[in-house]
Amino acid sequence: MADYKMEIMPEPEEGQIALLKLEKKVQHSIIKGLVKGRNYMMVKLFSCLFLSLFLWSTCISSNAEVGSKRNQLLLKAIQSKDYDLRCRAIDELSGCIETEPNAQRILVERLFSKKDDLEQVVIIETLSTGDTNTVNLLMKQMKGYSNSPEKFEKGLFVLGRMGKRAETAQKFLLDAFKQFDKDTQTQGAIRTVLANIGYNVKDATMLISKDIANRNELAFGEIQMLSLIKADSWVTENIVNQMVAWLSENPEMPQSDMLAVGLGAIGGKAKNAGSVLTKLARSSCSEQDVQPRSIWLTFALLRVDPNSNPDLTKCALKCLARNSPGYTPIVTKYWVSDILIGTDPNILKKLLPMLQDKDAGVVSGALRMFEALGTKAQPYSQHIFKTLREYPKEEIRSLAAETLSFVAAPDQIAQLEDALKSEKDESVQDELRKSIRIVSLEE
Repeated sequence: MADYKMEIMPEPEEGQIALLKLEKKVQHSIIKGLVKGRNYMMVKLFSCLFLSLFLWSTCISSNAEVGSKRNQLLLKAIQSKDYDLRCRAIDELSGCIETEPNAQRILVERLFSKKDDLEQVVIIETLSTGDTNTVNLLMKQMKGYSNSPEKFEKGLFVLGRMGKRAETAQKFLLDAFKQFDKDTQTQGAIRTVLANIGYNVKDATMLISKDIANRNELAFGEIQMLSLIKADSWVTENIVNQMVAWLSENPEMPQSDMLAVGLGAIGGKAKNAGSVLTKLARSSCSEQDVQPRSIWLTFALLRVDPNSNPDLTKCALKCLARNSPGYTPIVTKYWVSDILIGTDPNILKKLLPMLQDKDAGVVSGALRMFEALGTKAQPYSQHIFKTLREYPKEEIRSLAAETLSFVAAPDQIAQLEDALKSEKDESVQDELRKSIRIVSLEE
């Protein structure tokens, strides 16, 4: 892989420019007041105001400098050999990827060169927060995969997730639609992405609804993409009704899980899916046979019905904690934490009490879910710190320390160090040391 170097040329931010202009006005007022012999207190007041503004702008400049240094560390860390460190750094870049073209280039290359794994899911999430440059890099790579639907669709996931920020890809996608075999899943996926970035939405919704009603090959690609790109704003009631009808007719078919996730991603507009999702979630959470699909079925239900039975949520979390056969972290990361939970406060608030549940299996599953959420869970990190400090079982405190390596903000490193000083168990101490290293972006 090429050795990319990042050139940092800081420009004054809009807020700083405004402050500098205001400082000049204040200086002018001070001088004017002195010349006219205005009262001493007024001059003193303006002088204090000027000093405050100067210190404020200096603080902003200092913060920008800290941010630039952090970005340099992130760029280095995404090329680390340490898997956990790479994933943490890639996830954190989602907050600033549009300002880091070198990072965009590296991640786009890796998206198409790596095997499907958890890191690739994080790459898709981060690139989907990009800009026009990200779109151009993706199109350049995707041109080489017109005969490889699987690789082409990786780029589609990102473009679809970007929504209208990817509108410059419309012509490229229209041309690609013609290159793939007619009436295939890939064509269905392209049609859905085009709708999500704002192209001919009215016609697209009619065609997608018709495909789902006909249960044809195009519909499989459309439903998959509807789920993976979290399409909701343009999805019509007719599309929702067709999806609910299909899921109700054959809830055990291979596509049923994707239909359920798609309905969950649509959320409140799919309230009429509550009945069938409740039935599926209950059957997958039976005491005799708890199935891995209970995880995404339950959280899909929570999205369409936030008041669903909390016992189902606990069952799903315990299944997640057990790593049951058939469970994969990739599915949980993409389907559940990213698509179904995301930053939905209704679901996240329901998970918080479960970090203190008496059942260690429930707590373990909740921690795994917050770990999968990564830096998106930072507003809730103090709840994880509480579990780290107070939960009686060492294995849970150890898992909380591990979770914080993906969740904690850089300004919480001191808090991690304090936790290390007060922790007595060696296994928890080891996880805390690792968390401090990863949040610090050290090899």
